[in-house]
Amino acid sequence: MILLILILLAGIGFAAWYFLIKNKDSGNSTTNQQPTQQAVVPENTNTPDTVVYAYHEKDTDPYTIYWRPAEGGERSKIATLQKNEVINQFDVQKNVVAYATDSGINVSTDGGRTFSPVVTFEKADNGNTLGDQVTSLQISKEGTKIAYGYLKANTTSGNEATTINLDGSDKKVLFTSKKVGVFIEAYSEKANKMVYWGGCYNCDGNLVDLKIRNLETNKDTTIEANLKNTVYGSRSFAISDDFTTLVAAQGIIDSSVDGGVGIALTGPFTINKFDLKTLEKTKIATVGSANEKNANGTPKYRDVLVGFVAGSNTSIYYTDDESVYTSDDGSQPTLMFSANKNILFTPFIGTDSAITGSGEDTSDYLLTNYDVATKKTTKIFAGDNNTLIMGV
Repeated sequence: MILLILILLAGIGFAAWYFLIKNKDSGNSTTNQQPTQQAVVPENTNTPDTVVYAYHEKDTDPYTIYWRPAEGGERSKIATLQKNEVINQFDVQKNVVAYATDSGINVSTDGGRTFSPVVTFEKADNGNTLGDQVTSLQISKEGTKIAYGYLKANTTSGNEATTINLDGSDKKVLFTSKKVGVFIEAYSEKANKMVYWGGCYNCDGNLVDLKIRNLETNKDTTIEANLKNTVYGSRSFAISDDFTTLVAAQGIIDSSVDGGVGIALTGPFTINKFDLKTLEKTKIATVGSANEKNANGTPKYRDVLVGFVAGSNTSIYYTDDESVYTSDDGSQPTLMFSANKNILFTPFIGTDSAITGSGEDTSDYLLTNYDVATKKTTKIFAGDNNTLIMGV
């Protein structure tokens, strides 16, 4: 079973930016239900099963986490967080979901239907200037461990890259960074490798080179020089499950414009694959062109989304405004489908279905499930496009 996750986030730093979801649609106001404790979880068929998200009626209310079927349907209540508790890191891998708050790390192994606490943190309100902090969190590609960057309370250095089992046991520090931040992007227990950024946490500094670390030799290799202004600048790249390939959308940065996280990106975007063994780069496609304009004549800034088709280590997808394209192992890209509005999020792209969020700068956001065979689109729910959807 592949799980799709949608979680409310609140911003606390440049490098690991978080967003506040304000889902206003009545689709998020159905009657609360108790979580199914003994739910039967489907086999992993690379088909989304559930959507998990956090929601509150008013800004002063605590967040409540819900799940609902990926094909649409009534929501079920999972848990209500403490007042002012913020979900600041999360990840999904198959039927495993993990999220971190300032209270600790919680894990689900049943598709997000129920969660259990596996790590407890020392909080800042205990008299600490800074409590324990998680700078990043990733579930291993195998779905067997949680990897997270950890800063101990009241420390500003010695960021630990740590792993634990899904039940919180067997805690190990893989390495300690001299820099303030360790921002993990992917981890494989089988490959014994990690892709991560070094950089700055609790400050406005930039990330530095994206590296792949061999955890057997404890040696880092920089994937590409100046990558922070290309792959990271695109805010969209992905690592294959077998840890052999990185795919990225590399755009042109307009440093004179604030694009939401300090940069704005213009065309042309190049969709590239990197061989993580040889670091050879292969061009797959180009999106947009130089000096693009919107209909009203203003400069056109883009966020091109890119990733791997679910269940594949070679087939990639990328977005171009309202359209999703796929390319199998470097083949000529083909159109998968087009939405009515620009695609903002791609939580799941598979061979049989695609779940995407689309909309504009108003409250016309739609989360939909597209069936490739029938070419039918099903609405999961609608709401404010401030909703941040991640997943799979």
